Amino acid sequence: MFPPTPWAYRDARVVYQPAFVRAEAAREATPSRVRLLSLLGWTLGGIFVAEWTNSPIGPYREVAVLSGLVARGFELGAWASHFVV
Repeated sequence: MFPPTPWAYRDARVVYQPAFVRAEAAREATPSRVRLLSLLGWTLGGIFVAEWTNSPIGPYREVAVLSGLVARGFELGAWASHFVV
Protein backbone atom coordinates (compact mmCIF):
# COMPACT_ATOMS: atom_id res chain seq x y z
CA MET A 1 0.00 0.00 0.00
CA PHE A 2 2.81 2.45 0.90
CA PRO A 3 6.38 2.54 -0.41
CA PRO A 4 9.08 1.20 1.90
CA THR A 5 10.70 3.58 4.39
CA PRO A 6 12.59 5.85 4.67
CA TRP A 7 10.24 8.25 2.97
CA ALA A 8 11.43 11.43 1.27
CA TYR A 9 9.26 14.50 1.71
CA ARG A 10 9.84 17.09 -1.01
CA ASP A 11 8.24 20.44 -1.78
CA ALA A 12 7.37 21.22 1.83
CA ARG A 13 6.56 24.56 3.39
CA VAL A 14 7.42 24.67 7.08
CA VAL A 15 7.01 27.34 9.74
CA TYR A 16 8.33 27.03 13.28
CA GLN A 17 7.43 29.73 15.79
CA PRO A 18 9.51 29.17 18.93
CA ALA A 19 8.14 30.21 22.30
CA PHE A 20 9.32 30.06 25.88
CA VAL A 21 7.03 27.84 27.96
CA ARG A 22 6.94 27.67 31.73
CA ALA A 23 8.49 24.35 32.71
CA GLU A 24 5.70 23.70 35.21
CA ALA A 25 3.07 23.87 32.44
CA ALA A 26 5.22 21.83 30.04
CA ARG A 27 5.66 19.04 32.61
CA GLU A 28 1.88 18.58 32.73
CA ALA A 29 1.89 17.78 28.99
CA THR A 30 5.09 15.69 28.98
CA PRO A 31 5.13 12.00 29.94
CA SER A 32 7.41 10.89 32.76
CA ARG A 33 9.41 8.56 30.46
CA VAL A 34 11.13 11.61 28.92
CA ARG A 35 13.11 14.27 30.79
CA LEU A 36 12.00 17.85 30.25
CA LEU A 37 14.96 20.17 29.70
CA SER A 38 14.57 23.55 31.35
CA LEU A 39 16.60 26.48 32.57
CA LEU A 40 15.46 28.89 35.28
CA GLY A 41 11.92 27.50 35.11
CA TRP A 42 11.50 27.78 31.32
CA THR A 43 11.78 25.41 28.35
CA LEU A 44 11.58 25.98 24.60
CA GLY A 45 8.35 25.01 22.88
CA GLY A 46 6.34 26.56 20.09
CA ILE A 47 4.17 25.86 17.09
CA PHE A 48 5.21 23.78 14.08
CA VAL A 49 3.15 24.06 10.88
CA ALA A 50 3.93 22.12 7.71
CA GLU A 51 2.34 21.67 4.32
CA TRP A 52 3.60 18.63 2.48
CA THR A 53 2.68 18.98 -1.20
CA ASN A 54 4.44 15.81 -2.32
CA SER A 55 4.65 12.84 0.06
CA PRO A 56 4.31 9.04 -0.25
CA ILE A 57 0.74 9.33 1.08
CA GLY A 58 -0.23 12.40 -0.91
CA PRO A 59 -0.44 16.06 0.06
CA TYR A 60 -1.39 16.99 3.62
CA ARG A 61 -0.95 19.62 6.31
CA GLU A 62 -0.03 19.26 9.95
CA VAL A 63 0.14 21.47 13.02
CA ALA A 64 1.96 20.54 16.23
CA VAL A 65 2.05 22.29 19.58
CA LEU A 66 5.49 21.69 21.06
CA SER A 67 5.36 21.78 24.85
CA GLY A 68 9.11 21.71 25.44
CA LEU A 69 12.57 20.32 24.82
CA VAL A 70 13.03 16.76 26.06
CA ALA A 71 15.73 14.13 26.45
CA ARG A 72 15.64 10.37 26.70
CA GLY A 73 19.04 8.85 27.25
CA PHE A 74 21.34 10.69 24.83
CA GLU A 75 18.53 11.60 22.41
CA LEU A 76 17.18 15.15 22.28
CA GLY A 77 13.91 16.36 20.79
CA ALA A 78 10.77 18.38 21.28
CA TRP A 79 7.61 16.91 22.75
CA ALA A 80 4.46 17.54 20.71
CA SER A 81 1.62 17.73 23.22
CA HIS A 82 -0.99 18.29 20.50
CA PHE A 83 -0.90 17.22 16.85
CA VAL A 84 -3.45 17.78 14.08
CA VAL A 85 -3.15 16.43 10.52
